[in-house]
Amino acid sequence: MSQQMNASIKTQAVYQLKEIAKELKRLGAESKVLERPSSGQNFMHDHVWIYISAKGLEKHEQLILFLYKNGWGDKFSEKYLDDKLRSVYARYVQAPSDEMLAGCLKEIADEYESYRKEHIVIVPLAGIVLENDSLELGNIVLRKATPEYLKKRILISAEELPDELVNDFIQDVLKGRSETVCAEYKIVAEQDRAEERAIDECNRTLDVLRFAIPVLDLPHLKIAIGFEHEKPEKDWLHTYTLEVGNNQKRSGSDKNFSFFPLKLNADSIVTLDGIGALKLFAALKKERLTDFEQALLRGVHWYSTSQKTIEPENKFLNLITCLETFFTPKTRDPIANAVAEGCAFVLGEEAEKRKLIYRRVKQFYGARSGLSHGGKTAVLESEIKEAEWIAWHVIVSLLAKLDNFQTQEALWAWIEEQKFN
Repeated sequence: MSQQMNASIKTQAVYQLKEIAKELKRLGAESKVLERPSSGQNFMHDHVWIYISAKGLEKHEQLILFLYKNGWGDKFSEKYLDDKLRSVYARYVQAPSDEMLAGCLKEIADEYESYRKEHIVIVPLAGIVLENDSLELGNIVLRKATPEYLKKRILISAEELPDELVNDFIQDVLKGRSETVCAEYKIVAEQDRAEERAIDECNRTLDVLRFAIPVLDLPHLKIAIGFEHEKPEKDWLHTYTLEVGNNQKRSGSDKNFSFFPLKLNADSIVTLDGIGALKLFAALKKERLTDFEQALLRGVHWYSTSQKTIEPENKFLNLITCLETFFTPKTRDPIANAVAEGCAFVLGEEAEKRKLIYRRVKQFYGARSGLSHGGKTAVLESEIKEAEWIAWHVIVSLLAKLDNFQTQEALWAWIEEQKFN
């Protein structure tokens, strides 16, 4: 049995299986299955028609969650476990036996323990230009994807396919470009879970890159990175304005909604190191993160989400959530005071600067309250810019202190100490 399936966990899982088995019933005719029950679910698995009650479905989902929490989610997807358990139910309704349930669970556990199949998941990205052929960031390797790369890496048996089909596939990925950038992620897991975890890892890598954009490229450029389907259209918004009562005049204006790619090269690594972003990529490769590292990654995620958000109010709320991630002790109320103090002491070395930051963040909470509760319905662009500046510099400052703290409680204790210095 695997380490995850120790005696206590095995006992609990078998007990849950037995409870689910009480809610199962074999259906004798296909016509029964085609009827929709008033509750529960009729389904076919392994050519066996089965009914499971609503209570059984709930316990089925709880068992999947239980197995996930005990480590199986690193190799098996929810869909995969669902299929495995339904196979157990099909065997049970044909020959009910508690011993059979325990045996089936052992089979699944043994499969998990011995699973060694490795997958490489390749995910096309948008908005990134690589100067070199590859760049490793955390658990992801960015690759310059040329037609030759795509043919070699994805269409391994391309020589057996018609040239027209190969070219159509490559152009479908490139979308008229000579090359693009793909993320490669290697993992031991079944296919569905490998793809899920690849998307998760890509998102975490993109989060860190979005956080680093202000120093990686020219600050006046609008840069958007993400998955291929998230690629924004490059265009200008044209408006034409007529003065009421004077139809002879018309003035036109253009708003730039075009986006530029993020250019990554050898110098980018030096820049990433300068703001502490390489520490985040190193954390992504660790099997076990400290509480403080987890908080930093959550904060960076909310900052990244703000950068993807076009709607001003949601951008502002995401930035406030970013700050709350770091400075909201479980027992501290009101939150606004804790967050304002945290920002002040992390960013301000002198009393006057701390007071200024404290007051400004408190003002942010007035705007936040209005947005959240339907009072104030708009937020100024200057407020968003300032909140963005504070959030970004808080992350940079906390990254510089990453080696000083293992937990958020240690950070909060440090903030309390600063009040008496």
